[in-house]
Amino acid sequence: MGTTSDAGDDPTVSVVLPVYDAESYVEEAVESVLGQTYDDFELLVVHRPHAADDRTEELLEPYLRDERVVYRRQVDAGYAEGINQGIEAATGRYVCFQDADDVSLPTRLEKEVAVLDAHPNVHLVFSQAWFLDDDGERDDRWSEVPAGVLPAEEAFYRLYLHGNFVPNPSVMFRNDGARRFNEDLETCADYEHHLHVAHEADLYAIGEPLVEMRRGDAHEHMTTRYEQNLADGRRIIRLIRRRYREAEPRVTRRHYRRAMSNRYLQDANYRLPNPASLRGLGLALAYDPTNERIYDSLSSLVAGVS
Repeated sequence: MGTTSDAGDDPTVSVVLPVYDAESYVEEAVESVLGQTYDDFELLVVHRPHAADDRTEELLEPYLRDERVVYRRQVDAGYAEGINQGIEAATGRYVCFQDADDVSLPTRLEKEVAVLDAHPNVHLVFSQAWFLDDDGERDDRWSEVPAGVLPAEEAFYRLYLHGNFVPNPSVMFRNDGARRFNEDLETCADYEHHLHVAHEADLYAIGEPLVEMRRGDAHEHMTTRYEQNLADGRRIIRLIRRRYREAEPRVTRRHYRRAMSNRYLQDANYRLPNPASLRGLGLALAYDPTNERIYDSLSSLVAGVS
């Protein structure tokens, strides 16, 4: 178990918890942080009220008796802005995120702090994640990345070419000049953040789920719209190409075309076996006709409509 800092000392970990329209889940999220086996942390709750009858502040009031919990009210801003307000207020050596509708398992902070303490070249650690269905039951897991250190260049290209494999609710990173989230993005700001970190430093994957993430039809109002996610993902591919065209590791034209091809292929695969997937497959092919995965998807489409 972690030991609490002496009076006047900053905590080791700052947990940033943005809250918007999550009254059904926020208490469980807060309790999952307060119930950690590692206790040297501050919990920064950044709340953006969604309606006049929003009861979040009332629900959180009992937890504010814990001196580790800090409440901040956010006005007229989105998810990325809330994250940034939390990062700016963070006093811990490490920063991690706790979404208001997700759950951190009891040993999460302890295990992630241990990784960052033991690996000075690692700037961001993440774990696998359980997905929860509408009944709160585990139905799948995300991120089967092999456990251990992911060298910066390898992690960067893997993220860029194949998409985000880092469950953001499981992330912890160093607070030394911590990079802010891009507030111009409606979605996927975490993906861009992880790309920038991986361009500069190693990542570390913990080979077990340390968080639970909700998904399902009843949860749809709290999740990213799929179409916007795809559009922002393609926008990030372009932004990163411009940013790192010359800086090592470089994003070459070949990298860019394969990354865009994979993004359109992702869209096509989502729509299979609907013939509407043909548009995505066509664009994936136009960006990179050498992408062998396209032909597997074409075979699936033909089989589905025959």
